[in-house]
Amino acid sequence: MYCQQCGTTIEADANFCGGCGLPASSVEGEAVVRRAALPVPVGGPYTNRAARTGSSFVTFARDALKGPWQASRATGENQLLEGVLTLVAIALLMPLYSYFVAREAAGGFGGFVKVPFGATVLEPFLYMLLFLAVYAGINVGVAKLMHNDVSFKNVLARYGALAIIPGCGLVLANFLQLISLNFVGALVYLVTLVAFLLASVTLVFSIDADRETEGGLDSFYGLLITSVVMMLFFFLVGMSLVDRMVNQMPFLW
Repeated sequence: MYCQQCGTTIEADANFCGGCGLPASSVEGEAVVRRAALPVPVGGPYTNRAARTGSSFVTFARDALKGPWQASRATGENQLLEGVLTLVAIALLMPLYSYFVAREAAGGFGGFVKVPFGATVLEPFLYMLLFLAVYAGINVGVAKLMHNDVSFKNVLARYGALAIIPGCGLVLANFLQLISLNFVGALVYLVTLVAFLLASVTLVFSIDADRETEGGLDSFYGLLITSVVMMLFFFLVGMSLVDRMVNQMPFLW
């Protein structure tokens, strides 16, 4: 350490400053006071990481709202977290809207009808996550047939960029339903479903647009294969889900 009076270097085991004779204890005390006066960083590493993630997601969403197509083509694996967050939000908000509608309809029966949260929100949420993951995986397989070596992470990030507009629509639809603007909320929800369908279709063309080699499967057939496989998957999962929901609502019989 250094003497605060004359600037001379003081050894760790010295009792006095060799330059001016100031006791070393005074120097140590002042150093402690100076260290205590230093500003303490606000927030821990998790808080700072969350702030960076939030800021990155806002930028990601803003770019996707300005131009979904351009954003999807410019998106890479480094935006995987933002894309996954968008898809998870959509998977949750879709059944949540149905839950709000069913709960309000059940209120007309004087509280005798209970809408199970698990059957109407949690299970569809998990099925929707599975649906989105399978859809992204099929697009990776179709991309290989198109001679486009794209990764699963890249496809998820692209899908998330295209799904920002439907995600915002679902937030609005749920809010409108909560404040009892049912008709407007239902209209927004239907438009959002159409937008999400268009986003899913556009994903195939977004992948094909970055094809680096000639040849391979045409994007039209890629979309056809993806649609047929997902329709079959959606039918099987949807029938299973409806059957489970009906079994948990015995009042219908």
